Parts: sequence; structure tokens; C-alpha cells
Amino acid sequence: MFIVFVPVPTALLAEYVELPDQHAAVLIYSGTFVLIACCFSLLWRYASYHNRLIGKNVDSRAIEDISKQYLFGPLFYLIAFALAFVSTPATIIASFALALFFALPPRVPRSLLSNKNTTGLS
Repeated sequence: MFIVFVPVPTALLAEYVELPDQHAAVLIYSGTFVLIACCFSLLWRYASYHNRLIGKNVDSRAIEDISKQYLFGPLFYLIAFALAFVSTPATIIASFALALFFALPPRVPRSLLSNKNTTGLS
């Protein structure tokens, strides 16, 4: 996928971040993440549709919660892309914050935690 392409726009951004053409570099950088977010979202939708590639014993509420979280990924990365026309540092910070948000595990709903404790699963 596009993930193997990430070092190229990252190196381009590092080279041009202090030059007058920095907006072009940050557009390529943030545009790469828009494409990655769209591909990942499509991949998740395909895998989670009727548990196509997810175990049948996985809680459907957990799948719905993850799907809701991933629903806004492409939109937020698109906003970061639009921000590149205004401010290079703001785009870099927004891209980093989004990457951190999606790298952290999703918050497990309390109802799933209580169900897990009552069933004896650890």
C-alpha cells in the first residue's frame, strides 16, 4: 500500500521545510496520509463487513466502535491537507496528532469490560 511511500514525502518535507517552497512539500506529505487513511478505511470496511475477515466470536459492539473511530480518519486527514495551504507547522502538528490518535488503542467501552469480567475472561 501507500505506507511504504511515507519515507519519500517525509524526506522531501525535511529538505524543504525551511525553504520558500515548503507548501508544496507539506501538500505532498499530508496528501500521502489522506491516501493512506482512505485505503485503510476501505480495508477496515471490507474486513469488518459481516465479520468477513474478523472472527465470528468478536463482539459486534467493539467492531462498531472501531468503525466509528475510523470513519472520521480520512476527513480529519483531509482537513490537515487543506491546512497545508495556510500553515506548514500547523499541518505537521495536525498530522502528528492524528497519527498518535490512531496509533493508540481505542477506548474499550465499560460495558465490554464488565462483560469480560463476568464471563471469567482475562
